[in-house]
Amino acid sequence: MNKTTKISVILIIILIIVWVFYAIGKDSAENNTAREDLVTMEENRPEISINTKHQYKDGMHIFVGTLEIPSPCHSYNAEIVDGDPFEVKLSITDPAEGES
Repeated sequence: MNKTTKISVILIIILIIVWVFYAIGKDSAENNTAREDLVTMEENRPEISINTKHQYKDGMHIFVGTLEIPSPCHSYNAEIVDGDPFEVKLSITDPAEGES
């Protein structure tokens, strides 16, 4: 190998190493952004979540779902609130605290 070939090989190896570090740094930045988005979503999540399923059968709307409560001693009231004919509002209240 002559001197020019050795220098070319060393430069190519250095360029490959720099490219690998650049690619790793770029992926880390994208992963950090994704983690920050997840943290923001977690912070903005409502404290109470209600999982429901809706079914329309024989002219009736049927809602079935679950609601996490602090203990079995707690109860919630659910009622349909009058409103727009194309919109259904379901009001869920905690008798001890008011509307939830």
